[in-house]
Formats: sequence, structure tokens, C-alpha cells
Amino acid sequence: MNRTHLIFFFVFANLCISAQERLGITNSNYYCTAGIHLNPTASVDARTYMQLHLAGANFYIKTNFAYLPDFSIRQIRNIPEPLRTEGGSKKYLYLNASIEGPSFVMSKRTYGVGFFTRVRMVMDMRRVSYELASALLNGQAFVSAENRDLLGQNFKNAKFSSLSWAEYGVNFGKMIRRKKDIIISVAGNLKYLTGINIMYANILEFNSYNDGNGAFGVSSLNAKVLRNQLQWKSGRGLGMDLGITYKIMEGYVDKYYANSRMSNCDYVDYKCKVGLSLRDAGYVRFKGAGNTDTRVVGSGHFDPSRIDTAFVEAIEYNFKNTTVTGKPILACLPTALTGQFDYNFDNSVYLNFTVVKNLVPTRITGVQSPDLLSVCPRFEVLPLEIAMPLTLQKFRYPQLGLALRLRSLVVGMDNIFPLFMKTDTYGFNLYFSIAVTIFRNPACAGKRISVSDCSPFKSGKNKIKKKKNTMSNRKR
Repeated sequence: MNRTHLIFFFVFANLCISAQERLGITNSNYYCTAGIHLNPTASVDARTYMQLHLAGANFYIKTNFAYLPDFSIRQIRNIPEPLRTEGGSKKYLYLNASIEGPSFVMSKRTYGVGFFTRVRMVMDMRRVSYELASALLNGQAFVSAENRDLLGQNFKNAKFSSLSWAEYGVNFGKMIRRKKDIIISVAGNLKYLTGINIMYANILEFNSYNDGNGAFGVSSLNAKVLRNQLQWKSGRGLGMDLGITYKIMEGYVDKYYANSRMSNCDYVDYKCKVGLSLRDAGYVRFKGAGNTDTRVVGSGHFDPSRIDTAFVEAIEYNFKNTTVTGKPILACLPTALTGQFDYNFDNSVYLNFTVVKNLVPTRITGVQSPDLLSVCPRFEVLPLEIAMPLTLQKFRYPQLGLALRLRSLVVGMDNIFPLFMKTDTYGFNLYFSIAVTIFRNPACAGKRISVSDCSPFKSGKNKIKKKKNTMSNRKR
């Protein structure tokens, strides 16, 4: 990887926009158009009556293959020379970008409904050694001092893949249980997908030798490369998200209807909630004359005297290379299981824990979601929200973020250290969103009650009771 490649990744990340998770805002009770992408139940019992998302952008990049030494945001016009990391750890690269179009969510009574549109791109490199990454990205000779160490290594499932697509989806959710102080909600997103590009390369097996006396060789190699020509509507597919949330409320909710005069327009906050969601389950099927499916198998040796033998030329010379064109390619979305826990300290202070676990094996054609754990305290009221997510990427690489919401305008980052100090920087991100929100049902401001607002109960008042008041009444 040369300086041009690195500057492209880092500058694009800084000037554009962040991770799909956007953990500073996706757990907000006031921004459900973002929350439904983490757990679809965010549309049910939201603090907003209606929200129309207008536009947003989102870019994230993280790698341990290279870094910018002692970098700060003040150096954006004069980026320092990137340095490569060394050592025996496997190298990874994860890039996630999206352009988010119009979306809409309405939360009323026991339902949540909505729709969304966005264009997404995921790039994923895993289990790649330093030497292999150098050989693949530079295309230099095996006999060069840098790439000669590749021969003598043995590894499996080294992968590089990228997938880009557009999605158009609908959301629907419902409270399936309201009893005493418990609300259980279920929801789902159904998505139609338009494929744009797929590139998947996987070295399933690589066994090589370097005897130290000038002899180099590969005893076995098994690899595959699938790709299509970059083109709009080159594929299509389906996807879905499923979610469930369990809430312990601060009042009894047997007669509770969100954002409705049926319960006197009162909002009952939760004390804590637990959510579980299956995200991005689905596929894109690419078809057309632009598809290629290449398989490489065999074994062979490399002559150190041939200093002009590049990596790709060596592969073609020594190994059986079979390419099939026009064959459909079925690519898996970055399917993941996510869990959320949110605790309300009252006084508008919350503490959230979110975990994301990838479910896609490396050998499956497609892209993978990153593993992460996040702890995020936040302060939220209607006009203002501040959140600071501490995220452990791959469960071990920490980064501290910051997100701000001013009514319906959101700006955030998952790594704020380069803003304030010089530090070795392995990634950037910045996300923003803008929406138009009706926080309160207009019917709640008037005196006129429509037929649809009438209580379904034949007798009694539809008034929400606080738990502490009810307990005291029971004692009496």
C-alpha cells in the first residue's frame, strides 16, 4: 500500500462522513429514523410523533495495517507520511459508508411504521499477514526484500471483499404486551436491494516454503476471486432486520397509547430496556456478462534469479487459473446479531451498552460486519442531546466518540482524539443527519377529540398511573 492509497482512505474518511452503527445517536429516543437501523423497534413508543429524515452521510474506516503518526486535524492540508505497522498480528481493514436519503417514521398508539432509502458500501479485509498485504497491494516481485518473507508462511482464509448496493425499505412494529409496568415490542425492516458492485477474494489455503538457500516454493494454493463490472442495477436482492425490545416502565402501562389522546397524551418513560436484533440478513444476486469467477489451484516454485517476476505473473505462470464469465454471483449482506441495554438514571441521563457480533463466515461470498462493544452515556432532552460512546472495535481496540443533536440536526464522530491532540491515527469518521420532526401529536394541543381518539374501554378512565402512587394506594 503506497502513500496515494493511504491518503485516499484517510482524507476521504475525514472529509466525508461514519460507521453504520453511529452509536452516539442510534440509541436516542428522539431520532428514530436512525435507531431503526440498529433495532427496528425504535419506531415503537418513540419520543417523536413523526420524523422525516431529509439527508445524511456516513463514512467509517479502521485498519491496523498502517497509520498516520502524530496526526491531528490541523494537519489535514499537509498529511504526514503514513507508516506501516509490523508484527505477527493479522492485518484488517474495515470501511463502511452510506448516503442516506429520505426516510420517515411515525409512532402512535401501539404501532410504529416507516420507510427508508440509502446507498451503502462495505469493504472488509481480514486475516491478512503484513507480507501478503504488501505483495497484493504493491504487486512487487517475490524476490524483493520486502515480499520474499511471504514464502515460508502458511495460512488459511485470508480475505478481501467489497460490496455496494442501494436499499429501499419499510418498517413496521407493534407492542405485543402491555401489562403493569412491562412493554414488549417487536418490529422488522423489509428491504429491496439494488446491486452496484461486488469483489470477493479469498485465499482458502496457502502453504509455502523458504529453505534459506535460495529455494522458494508453494506446496499448495487454493484461492478464488469473484467480481462484476461496477454498474448500477447489476444485481438485485432482498434483506431484512428483526428486533425485539423488553422495557420496564416507570408507570403502569395497561392503558398506555404512545403519542395519543387515548392515554391523555402522557408519555411514560422506561427505567431500563433490553433489545435484541438480527440485522442485514439477506443477499444480492449479481448477474450479467460482466461477472467473472476465477479459481486458482496448484503448486510451484519461484526462481530467485527472475527479478522481473511480479506476484500476479508468478501466479499465472505456476498455477492453474480457471475463469468463468457470465456466472451469477450470490453475495451475502453483513449479517450481525446486536444487543442493547439502556438504563435511565432520570434527570434525562441514560447509560447504554451495545454489542455487535458478526454472523457471516469468512468463506461465504460477501462482506462481514465488525465485532464491537460500546458503552455510551448520554444526556437527552427535546432540543438537545449529547452522547459520548466508548467503543471497543473487534472487542479490543478502544476509541472515544462524541455526538451532538440540536433538535433534528445531528453531527458526530466515533474518534475525537485527533481533534484535540496529536496521536497515531488508525482511522477516522464523521457523520451527520438532518430531519424535520413533529415531537408531539398536534391533536394533543387541541380540545377537539376525533372518533379515532376515543377510548376502547367501556368503563373507567384511561389514565396512566405511576407505580409509586399505585403502591401507596394499595397500602391504604
